[in-house]
Amino acid sequence: MIVEDEGFMVDHNESFDYGGETVEPARGRLARTLDEYIEAHQQIRNKDTHVQLKEDLIEHLWNHHLDLYSYKI
Repeated sequence: MIVEDEGFMVDHNESFDYGGETVEPARGRLARTLDEYIEAHQQIRNKDTHVQLKEDLIEHLWNHHLDLYSYKI
């Protein structure tokens, strides 16, 4: 496969009629290390945690929003 440069140049000073508000990147915590990312991902994907969170959500909805889940015939 041959890829050719079509000569398209990006104009960094290009402006648009309405581009919305300028968004600044968040200035919070530094980026995670790879090990921190992997650990967080494993916690999120943990089957036991997933099941427990799902059950807690169902219980919460039944206890606090029963009207949304009551069927009247």
